Amino acid sequence: MGLQTPYTHQGRNIPQKVNQSGVDWDDHVTQELEKTWKQWSSQLAQLQVEIPLYLDAAAASVYELHTFSDASLDGIGACSYLRAVDEQGKAFTNLMPAKSRVMLSKGPTTVPRLELQGSLLAIQLSSTLVKELHLDIAQKYLWCDSKKASNSWPI
Repeated sequence: MGLQTPYTHQGRNIPQKVNQSGVDWDDHVTQELEKTWKQWSSQLAQLQVEIPLYLDAAAASVYELHTFSDASLDGIGACSYLRAVDEQGKAFTNLMPAKSRVMLSKGPTTVPRLELQGSLLAIQLSSTLVKELHLDIAQKYLWCDSKKASNSWPI
């Protein structure tokens, strides 16, 4: 489901930083990179993920899918939430899958470009969920915090 994404994304950035530092294969990494690795790996024992038992889709009458995206120079990410409203108007929200990507170090890029890539990841995630959930989803929303675009698009 991607619940560990915030943690694993940090770990996937470390090899990229090693590559950017110009260290050869047989050379030792800098003390700063070694410290970063040790801090990240020491947190592994503390990583705990709770997974909800199930989604009671039959109890709901209206479904909405909200997908959020964000970007930084380190990477992009997207996560989806399914909002279900029952007959009495009570809403339930469940985290659905999340995805992240480490950005390649193939030269300079801009945050607006990364925000667009994050939005594309969100669209792909949302489309996959709509196909796989087999639910009648009344509204689908994409959210991003980019200042260059509206923060919500009904799709």
